[in-house]
Amino acid sequence: MQALGLITVQTGSSESGKGWPIERIDLTSLGSALLAVLYAELFNDLSSIYADEQIYDVLQKKLKPYFPAWNHSLTVPKAPFREGAHIFKVSLGSVWRRIAIQGKQPLDVLASAILNSVDFDHDHLYAFSYRNRLGVTESVYHDYIEEPPFTSEISVGEVPLRIGQTMTFLFDFGDNWEFDVVLEVVDPDRAVQVAEVIETHGDPPEQYSYADDW
Repeated sequence: MQALGLITVQTGSSESGKGWPIERIDLTSLGSALLAVLYAELFNDLSSIYADEQIYDVLQKKLKPYFPAWNHSLTVPKAPFREGAHIFKVSLGSVWRRIAIQGKQPLDVLASAILNSVDFDHDHLYAFSYRNRLGVTESVYHDYIEEPPFTSEISVGEVPLRIGQTMTFLFDFGDNWEFDVVLEVVDPDRAVQVAEVIETHGDPPEQYSYADDW
């Protein structure tokens, strides 16, 4: 920020073995003006900045009147679609299942595979949540929630997960069954018809502990 002329830094006497001895930081006139514009144009709704991961385009649109020579911006390339079989380790406490599913399958097929793997009824709503490449949490919802994006429209290969990254599958917004879903492998050569449970560990919990009362 100092190199860009937004602040000035007053440095004190240095001492051996200690860090940068900053005594005072002040905004410059440029820094104050830029901060005022950002507060007025952006900070009241940060969600708009991250909506499509094109954060630099958003800043250019707001600041172009003040910097008319700004004609080009860096952009974040769209995450590529991942082909092939996706291997997920799905955990509910100490119980886990390893599930293989093709990237072209929608997330609601993955949801069904998870519920089937623990013998749960499909009688409640659900959502997948994950952090995108900017660290912002995004969610994909069951169609009946009527809040897009929907699990029937987003494919497994579209979700911008890195190998080893976890997303959350929340099932039943009353009982809040929370599954950890880790992407372990993407195998472009493996053929999976729809979705398969390829490994299991542990017995699933009872979905309804009060079932005998009904």
